[in-house]
Amino acid sequence: MNVSIVCAPFPMSFDVAENLGRMMELLDRCDAHDVVVFPEASLSGYSDDIAFLTEIDEQQVTQGLDILHAMAREKTLHVFAGACRQDDKGWRNQAYSSRPPENARCTTRPT
Repeated sequence: MNVSIVCAPFPMSFDVAENLGRMMELLDRCDAHDVVVFPEASLSGYSDDIAFLTEIDEQQVTQGLDILHAMAREKTLHVFAGACRQDDKGWRNQAYSSRPPENARCTTRPT
């Protein structure tokens, strides 16, 4: 079995919609069953200066993660993406994964 792992860096911004658009464009070019790895905090953006956290639209990040999850399932991809989100313990730079539906079959591709 061949597995393709796609490292998908792109110029991130603090604009969730812009980052999501770039991520979707990259996912659109992937083949079924690829493993796609986006950079740390790729959806929300990230800075060493934590002041950016006050500008994050958490609802937009949640919706973006839902869209990435749906696209991963539709295209039968394994997707890893990051986003800064707040929970009961404060802000966290978290990784999220999406995978194909349970019944999706992996087929080998010729090399």
